[in-house]
Amino acid sequence: MIRTVDEAKSALAEIFVLPNRRVQIIQMQVKMATCLDPKARKFLSNALEVLVKRRGGKFSARSGASVGVGPTAAPAAPVAAGAPSAPVPAAPATAPVEEIPETTEFDDLKMASLVRDVFSETHQDLPEWQVARAILGDRDTLRELLIDAIKAKNAKDGEAYNEKALKVFDIILGVQMKMGRSADKVTKFVRECVEKLNAADPRIEIERDETNQIVSAIMMFDSRIQTMMGFLAEGAPGVEKGMAEVGRLLTKLRG
Repeated sequence: MIRTVDEAKSALAEIFVLPNRRVQIIQMQVKMATCLDPKARKFLSNALEVLVKRRGGKFSARSGASVGVGPTAAPAAPVAAGAPSAPVPAAPATAPVEEIPETTEFDDLKMASLVRDVFSETHQDLPEWQVARAILGDRDTLRELLIDAIKAKNAKDGEAYNEKALKVFDIILGVQMKMGRSADKVTKFVRECVEKLNAADPRIEIERDETNQIVSAIMMFDSRIQTMMGFLAEGAPGVEKGMAEVGRLLTKLRG
């Protein structure tokens, strides 16, 4: 029986060494069936979705591009403390046609949640959207680091675990530095739209976890960030447009 998230992590490490994907999937389902803790079961469910199931190349390189950076550009150099960050380009008044996958973007948030769970004991605050953007930009590297970190944890190899954790944090820090203050502005604006939607129709009841996932889904893609920044600049009319976009993503999230 699995009773804690730590036990689930150990079980996941055991599954990684199994000989083939079919056996891994079966054993993962067995572990989930014997899991008594809801958080541990969610951890295993995310792991099954992200690490065992083959996902293929569903994202184009352009989908994972960072703000103001081409798909093949080198990582941005660190900026001095207090230095102004590059602004996000202005958005058109209406949302652009998105080259964004319509069925898997919230699945990538499952991997982001998994990364945060695995490295939670380092006490690093990793916003989910930052992890998600890092996944879009360097999914294969993060997946391997995640697997290696879980194996190291299971083997009680603290040095190897910390080494993998530092590499993950370095990738995510690069995302944070590129985004600048636009992240805070978009997050505040989305939360305002959520509050107004809940006030307008209490039946919607957008919960905090859903709000966080919607923020992350917006922050994952430059086109959505630019659109929301454009709405923010419009004032009151832009809030209504922002509410409509949040409602669209909520429908997509709830399926």
